[in-house]
Amino acid sequence: MRLTSWIALLIAIVVAAALAVANRNAVTFSLDPLPWTIELPLYGVLFAGLVVGLILGLGTEWWRGRRWRREARARRREVQTLAQENASLKAASGQLRPPAA
Repeated sequence: MRLTSWIALLIAIVVAAALAVANRNAVTFSLDPLPWTIELPLYGVLFAGLVVGLILGLGTEWWRGRRWRREARARRREVQTLAQENASLKAASGQLRPPAA
């Protein structure tokens, strides 16, 4: 699995480098209602779009997972409480007399 990940990463780097070399022409980037414009190489705009998309995707997935993280925290607290109760009961059972048979 680790080797497959490295091979996929290497392929992605080669494709990104080829994209950057093939798209070096400058393009004007502007957000329409705003007065600012920036001259960037086309690969810069493409990579920036990729990064923004990754950040937005990761952010939405993180937001969607909040319910499961909250539930995991509650379960972790419950396990800790039960472990403490179990330890105290074990300690208390050593002080009690065994039941008569």
